[in-house]
Amino acid sequence: MLIKNSLLYVLVNALNSLIPFVLLPVLTRYLTSEQYGELAMFTTWTSLVTVFCGLNINASANRKYFELKEDQEELSKYVFNCLIVLLLGSSIVFSITYSLSGLISDLINVSEKFLLAGVIVASFNVLVHVRLGQWQVREKPVQFGVFLILFSSTNLLLSIFFVVFLNMQADGRVLGIFLSTSIFLFIALAFLWRDRLLSLDLCFFYIKDSIKFGAPLIPHTIGVFMLLSVDRAVISYKLGAESAGIYMVAVQFSLAVSIILDSINKAFCPWLFNILDDGGVSKKKSVVKATYILYVMFLAGVVVGFLVSELIVELIVGEGFLNAAKLVPFLILGQALRGMYLLVTNYIFYAKRTGTISLITIISGSINAILLFFLIDHYGIFGAPYSFIISMSIQWLATWYFAIKYVKMPWLRFG
Repeated sequence: MLIKNSLLYVLVNALNSLIPFVLLPVLTRYLTSEQYGELAMFTTWTSLVTVFCGLNINASANRKYFELKEDQEELSKYVFNCLIVLLLGSSIVFSITYSLSGLISDLINVSEKFLLAGVIVASFNVLVHVRLGQWQVREKPVQFGVFLILFSSTNLLLSIFFVVFLNMQADGRVLGIFLSTSIFLFIALAFLWRDRLLSLDLCFFYIKDSIKFGAPLIPHTIGVFMLLSVDRAVISYKLGAESAGIYMVAVQFSLAVSIILDSINKAFCPWLFNILDDGGVSKKKSVVKATYILYVMFLAGVVVGFLVSELIVELIVGEGFLNAAKLVPFLILGQALRGMYLLVTNYIFYAKRTGTISLITIISGSINAILLFFLIDHYGIFGAPYSFIISMSIQWLATWYFAIKYVKMPWLRFG
């Protein structure tokens, strides 16, 4: 059952993650690079404000399930109060965004209406993921998968309709995202109500508990943002929306590699934990050997990326985005380093030293943000992938160092 469920989640998440890649040939032919750049900044902005709108209430509700699963009434009260936290957080973020929209718009080259729409989409998405999370903790991958795939498919179809058939350009893509999220917000609420997970009972203790759990995760989430997403904002600020659009196309190609690496890690992680629980030296050697083999495979994939990425990009994207082909191999190298990081971060999770992971992520993300400003000044748009490679190398090596420190493995004796 565990293997079956894991495979289902991997398949569903992979399909969901492929939606932007499927849209790539459409958007790069119906949008200019500048419009695509503004769209890229809209999604970047949305991912950033999600942290502050939701305060990780979906993770908080998931954790509380294991404490209150024998008391359905209390659990439903807790979920409802998590939504109160979401409402408060979203209201504050929306108010601040509305007040500073002109300044933010000038900084990151996103229209004010997109900024405000991003806050609403972020808050709606959090509620949708509360519903998904409650299915996940109950080990119901079918409901989880059907809902998520329908959500993503609606997003895809509405976006194509508005962009292609109504020729609404970037507005059409944002409208597709906004409407699909709005529709599934109400569907998520209906399912939460049907499953008796919303008890309309205000409880300040549960509100405080949810904030207490979620707020400390914000620095880690911001660190991830600075490591994986801030490059688009810096490029847009320094080089303009057109360069951000070209860069984002290259990022979409590298994210296809990221999906594969995440799937490999999802299969690797439970196997590793079982062997670490067993404690046998010979089995630990097999893990180390498998890790080194995967490292070689990842780097071999980078070589392939340098050889074929230009041809693939030319086949898929519109003429205005062909310069993205030169960036793709370097971003694939960064993703390969991230895949290598994922394999060793599992040891720190096993040792329950999550604070170390947060610290490494924040430091690596900060280094990336600082390097971006210097390297883009010297190397133009190529400064972004160079910064990504350097910061991912630091994250991988620092994580590996602490993995060696926390969990004893035969890293030099695996033959």
